Amino acid sequence: RINNLASSTETDERKYFVDVVGTTRPLSPQVEVTLFRSVQEAINNANKHSNASEVRIHLDFSDPAIISLKISDNGIGSDNFDGGFGLLGKRERVKLIQGEISFSSSKGEGFEIQISVPG
Repeated sequence: RINNLASSTETDERKYFVDVVGTTRPLSPQVEVTLFRSVQEAINNANKHSNASEVRIHLDFSDPAIISLKISDNGIGSDNFDGGFGLLGKRERVKLIQGEISFSSSKGEGFEIQISVPG
């Protein structure tokens, strides 16, 4: 689903790269929805705010107990992001499934989200 989402939103100005490491496995519906929505919101934010030409989505199944998701773009970034409702919502959804999430950005260096969830 993530590949389809990324390819359906790609434009000449913005390319999406999806990388999956390890062997995919069945996920609980809650974990699957949380990861999908996180990617969906990151794509929406890249389209609205980042002015990025590339968005990279890295999904890692190599640890049998944890699934890691990293979404990064090469957009304008920011030294000061307040979290907003979208980031707050992501944080709450990930916390509900005992996961961890972090955000990083700096002006001119793009934006990055890292999520680790049990799975």
